[in-house]
Amino acid sequence: MKLLVSDFDGTFHTDEESIKVNCEILKKFLKEGNYFMLSTGRAFDSIKRKIEEYDIPCNYIGTSDGSFLLDKDGKVILENNISSDVVDNMQEFTDLATFERIQYAYPETNLLEYDKERSLASIAYVIKKENISSQVLELFESLKNRYSNYQFDIYGYDELYFFLVRPKGISKSIPVDHLSKILSIPKEEIYTIGDNSNDFEMIRDYNGYMIGNNEKLKSVALKKYDAFYELVQDINNKKVLKRW
Repeated sequence: MKLLVSDFDGTFHTDEESIKVNCEILKKFLKEGNYFMLSTGRAFDSIKRKIEEYDIPCNYIGTSDGSFLLDKDGKVILENNISSDVVDNMQEFTDLATFERIQYAYPETNLLEYDKERSLASIAYVIKKENISSQVLELFESLKNRYSNYQFDIYGYDELYFFLVRPKGISKSIPVDHLSKILSIPKEEIYTIGDNSNDFEMIRDYNGYMIGNNEKLKSVALKKYDAFYELVQDINNKKVLKRW
């Protein structure tokens, strides 16, 4: 029994033709009694729409860059929350930077407004590259040093950058670890693949692979693939490079 974990944007979905092939080969993989998990920075409602659009066979979903683990029907299995004072702590940053939007991550969705009555997992400040000044970067780093119980990360997607604040220690690797214990799947049978810096930990911690040219991932990925289905073929044919 194996567990295969893939990022969605830029990994499982690179273009309209490849995703069709990915879905077909994944169906065969699951028929062998294996499991598949999508791990994404998206919220559940957003990735669920994509799963339905492309008819992606999926057992589990990790959302908000590792903050939540849900089953395919949206039942929350694991959640990691930040205390409500994080919003107040970040007011100084909110006043300085020019945002496209601020995303508040909740189990089922990302909201553009803070709801203090709900459990909050993370805050993502979405900023255009042209609006990222040295003052913005310096303040974000200062807040990172000031609030040691929070994790401050920056991820870039095209011309947008996500300044992400969440509990310390959260990454896409966390729900993979939790799921491996639930399913009793050892590390040597867990395979992960991604294309961006927010995939770093899950690629480093398991048999991890990459798509694309992210320099950070090159330091931990066992192999670079051009498409998700190529990894699945290597796993099925027992030709895959393994860390464990």
